[in-house]
Amino acid sequence: VLGSSEAALSSIVAYPNPTNTILNIVSPHTPIVSIKVADPGGRAVLNVAVEEQHRYQLDMSQLQSAVYFVRIDTGDGSLTKRIIKN
Repeated sequence: VLGSSEAALSSIVAYPNPTNTILNIVSPHTPIVSIKVADPGGRAVLNVAVEEQHRYQLDMSQLQSAVYFVRIDTGDGSLTKRIIKN
Protein backbone atom coordinates (compact mmCIF):
# COMPACT_ATOMS: atom_id res chain seq x y z
CA VAL A 1 0.00 0.00 0.00
CA LEU A 2 1.38 3.36 -0.99
CA GLY A 3 1.61 6.12 1.59
CA SER A 4 -0.46 9.22 0.97
CA SER A 5 2.49 11.30 -0.27
CA GLU A 6 3.68 8.48 -2.57
CA ALA A 7 0.18 8.10 -3.97
CA ALA A 8 -0.08 11.86 -4.51
CA LEU A 9 3.24 11.92 -6.39
CA SER A 10 2.40 8.86 -8.48
CA SER A 11 -0.81 10.54 -9.67
CA ILE A 12 1.05 13.46 -11.31
CA VAL A 13 0.86 13.42 -15.11
CA ALA A 14 2.71 15.43 -17.77
CA TYR A 15 1.38 15.42 -21.34
CA PRO A 16 1.74 15.35 -24.29
CA ASN A 17 5.00 13.46 -24.37
CA PRO A 18 6.63 14.06 -26.80
CA THR A 19 5.68 17.74 -26.96
CA ASN A 20 6.36 20.57 -29.39
CA THR A 21 5.36 23.58 -27.30
CA ILE A 22 3.19 23.31 -24.18
CA LEU A 23 3.65 20.59 -21.56
CA ASN A 24 0.56 20.21 -19.36
CA ILE A 25 1.35 19.15 -15.80
CA VAL A 26 -1.52 17.97 -13.60
CA SER A 27 -1.19 17.11 -9.93
CA PRO A 28 -4.66 16.13 -8.70
CA HIS A 29 -3.81 15.44 -5.05
CA THR A 30 -1.03 17.85 -4.06
CA PRO A 31 -0.27 21.41 -5.22
CA ILE A 32 2.76 22.09 -7.42
CA VAL A 33 5.19 24.61 -5.91
CA SER A 34 7.98 24.65 -8.53
CA ILE A 35 9.10 23.09 -11.79
CA LYS A 36 12.70 22.69 -12.89
CA VAL A 37 13.78 21.52 -16.35
CA ALA A 38 17.26 20.09 -16.96
CA ASP A 39 18.91 19.17 -20.25
CA PRO A 40 20.52 15.74 -20.80
CA GLY A 41 23.76 17.02 -19.24
CA GLY A 42 21.96 18.01 -16.05
CA ARG A 43 22.18 21.77 -16.70
CA ALA A 44 19.11 23.74 -15.58
CA VAL A 45 17.36 25.35 -18.56
CA LEU A 46 14.05 26.42 -16.95
CA ASN A 47 13.07 27.13 -13.38
CA VAL A 48 9.49 28.15 -12.60
CA ALA A 49 7.97 29.06 -9.24
CA VAL A 50 4.33 27.96 -9.17
CA GLU A 51 1.88 29.40 -6.65
CA GLU A 52 0.53 26.09 -5.34
CA GLN A 53 -1.53 25.16 -8.38
CA HIS A 54 -2.80 21.73 -9.32
CA ARG A 55 -2.39 22.41 -13.08
CA TYR A 56 0.37 24.20 -14.93
CA GLN A 57 1.14 24.75 -18.59
CA LEU A 58 4.90 24.81 -19.12
CA ASP A 59 6.02 26.56 -22.33
CA MET A 60 8.86 24.52 -23.81
CA SER A 61 8.71 26.12 -27.27
CA GLN A 62 12.05 27.95 -26.85
CA LEU A 63 13.95 24.75 -26.01
CA GLN A 64 15.83 22.77 -28.63
CA SER A 65 14.69 19.28 -29.60
CA ALA A 66 16.10 16.90 -26.98
CA VAL A 67 15.22 14.77 -23.98
CA TYR A 68 14.66 16.83 -20.84
CA PHE A 69 14.18 15.95 -17.20
CA VAL A 70 11.30 17.84 -15.62
CA ARG A 71 11.39 17.94 -11.82
CA ILE A 72 8.02 18.72 -10.25
CA ASP A 73 8.21 19.87 -6.63
CA THR A 74 5.08 19.60 -4.50
CA GLY A 75 4.17 19.92 -0.86
CA ASP A 76 4.46 16.12 -0.62
CA GLY A 77 7.86 15.74 -2.28
CA SER A 78 9.43 15.75 -5.75
CA LEU A 79 9.03 13.71 -8.90
CA THR A 80 11.13 13.76 -12.10
CA LYS A 81 9.64 12.96 -15.49
CA ARG A 82 11.53 12.32 -18.72
CA ILE A 83 10.06 14.48 -21.47
CA ILE A 84 10.91 14.50 -25.19
CA LYS A 85 10.84 17.90 -26.91
CA ASN A 86 10.37 17.67 -30.69
